[in-house]
Amino acid sequence: MNYAILYLVYNIPFFWGALALTFSMISAYALRKAHKILPENFANKQILMAIYAATSSAFLSIALAIELDREFLSVVFAAQTFALAIIYKKTTINVLRYLSGILAALCMLILIPQILEVVQAIASKKETYSFWYHGWAIIKWPLFQLGLPALLFIFTSYLLRHKEDQKLDKCLETASIFLLSIMGYCLIHRPLQLHGSVLFAKETFFEGSLITNFFFLFGVVCFWIGRKNKRSAVSLSGIFLSGFAVVRLCYYDILIENPFWTHVA
Repeated sequence: MNYAILYLVYNIPFFWGALALTFSMISAYALRKAHKILPENFANKQILMAIYAATSSAFLSIALAIELDREFLSVVFAAQTFALAIIYKKTTINVLRYLSGILAALCMLILIPQILEVVQAIASKKETYSFWYHGWAIIKWPLFQLGLPALLFIFTSYLLRHKEDQKLDKCLETASIFLLSIMGYCLIHRPLQLHGSVLFAKETFFEGSLITNFFFLFGVVCFWIGRKNKRSAVSLSGIFLSGFAVVRLCYYDILIENPFWTHVA
């Protein structure tokens, strides 16, 4: 009898996701009440709100992980990061700052297997194959999978800026630039690959030149923005991207695949 009940419960559509979402809403309600009722001089107010906030965020993340397909999780976690940053800006709940960082890390963790494949393709410029490739979402929808999280990270970084602790801000800025650079590669590479695997097809000399120029120009823009707004992480990211472009230019375009002696355009 118990097994039959468990089987029925397990097969109810959206049951576990709805249950986790319910717990998240209860915790969020308790957080709101604690923030509103407890006085500021209450000794354990921040600890209590931290527990409620972490519980609510955890159950919400569990609900989303249960109900959504994997390719949407990174975007949802990035949006959740931005939402927590907005709440942090309007309240005195300090733990929301760190929860935003954790969710941003989860977003990047989901994207890492796909990004590593793209980085391998960028670095090698060769036709490569991987056991893990099954039509990555970032290749099919780079604007949605990479551009949107990057934009949300930029806004989150702005909301979470703190004079005494800028580590999280710098991490978010670096991650956003990294995602935008990968997005740019995908947007250039995909339209030029009309046959075969989009990711693993070998770059032509023309395509490689476009990608190298993109990395260099994007790096220069990032360096200029960082210097103008005094954001060291943005400036360093720009230097790295421009340096990477110079390495690609010197090694591949001039030494390895120079059309003067390879006779391949």
